[in-house]
Amino acid sequence: MTRLIAAFLVLVATVTVATAQAIGVAPVSPPVQGGGLVEIGQAFGPFLQPYVDAIAQTLIVSAIGWVTWLLKTKLNISIDQGHSDALAKFVQGRANSLIADGFVKMNGLTVNVDNAAVANEANLALTMIPDAVAHFGVTPDQLAAKIKDAIPQVPAGAAIVASAHAAQAATPAA
Repeated sequence: MTRLIAAFLVLVATVTVATAQAIGVAPVSPPVQGGGLVEIGQAFGPFLQPYVDAIAQTLIVSAIGWVTWLLKTKLNISIDQGHSDALAKFVQGRANSLIADGFVKMNGLTVNVDNAAVANEANLALTMIPDAVAHFGVTPDQLAAKIKDAIPQVPAGAAIVASAHAAQAATPAA
């Protein structure tokens, strides 16, 4: 993105200098390499030059910001939402995986999960969704807790919990 902005600024500076030279209001001078400033104020004299340059740079940065905002709103791009969706899908998928692999057991009304299996599943996040993990700063321990919390919320986990509750309700009280 920085290279794109720099290239855009160089293009604007080149066009501005060429236009000023063509109409004869700016002296011919070699272009400044890597300066990062657009100096079009020369056409207005030494007194107004800093003000015109500042206004031009502000307009350029504002235009770039407006185009970025426009693209974001028109294309519905949201980086946070994408990372959040990836994290949620990962947690639900790992909870389903634990259930399918038989690591989830019911002890009365308590869900028991093999801690080593949950740790292995949580560590997979570092390879499967590294951008989302880095974006939110989630640790494997936090992911393990989220996976355990998601077990009753996924359909297979809800069925296991419901059957345990049904069995508990069917058992006569002592």
